[in-house]
Amino acid sequence: MGLTTAQKDKVKRVIPKASQKVLDGAIARLYIAYPDPQQWTYTGLSGAVVLVDDLVGHSFFLKLVDIHGQRGVVWDQELYVDFQYNQDRSFFHTFELEDCLAGLLFDDTSDATHFYKRVCHREKHGSKKTVNNKQAIALKKSMPEESRAPGPRGELLSTSSGDQRIRKTTHVLYYDDQPPPEWRALYKELANAGITEDMIADNKEFIKDYIRQQGGPLVGLEPPVPRKFQRGRNTVQSSFNSSESAPQQEFYSSTLQLLVR
Repeated sequence: MGLTTAQKDKVKRVIPKASQKVLDGAIARLYIAYPDPQQWTYTGLSGAVVLVDDLVGHSFFLKLVDIHGQRGVVWDQELYVDFQYNQDRSFFHTFELEDCLAGLLFDDTSDATHFYKRVCHREKHGSKKTVNNKQAIALKKSMPEESRAPGPRGELLSTSSGDQRIRKTTHVLYYDDQPPPEWRALYKELANAGITEDMIADNKEFIKDYIRQQGGPLVGLEPPVPRKFQRGRNTVQSSFNSSESAPQQEFYSSTLQLLVR
């Protein structure tokens, strides 16, 4: 699917073409495994994540551009020496920051796959000066400060109860051949209304389009368990909150009404 024309225009306004070359972009949300390294915390930052070749500093960057407001670049990360970009799920990619793991949760799996390939093979698409830059930064490990989290440009953000930018998430594991956890309530409601799995399959693209228009997720609200804590485990338990909020119930009902018309 890729970015829309309007989204591309927003990216172009905040990332000058003369000094920075955009190599790829997709819609995503930023998570960090902090302060608890065994679960993901949503930073509250979302938008168009773009892979950028900085033609002045001769470095590659990941930048998150606000496409809903006018905040411009709300977060960026220079791709340091030996930067490892991992595809934990087709829709969820992870990498290391100085203090913790970070993850990008993508709205579209095909966009996520394309973005992953572009990041992993960025040297093929970058300028010669960037590819040949021998002064690229190295990742500096540091001990995280208590009640602090990495900010948009490496600084630390308070994670106190008054900070509305940080939201705890639960461990929900989603496999590509299963419906996303937050779709289960919708599937159940459709089944109760006599909508068969075949009918759902036939209307899958319509459902996805409608959910996208309503601002709902395409592949899953929650990312998988942070990768460093999956090693050595035979099984990983998944869980989700089965109680739906009023807005979620209203969303499911409106989707159902469209399908049974």
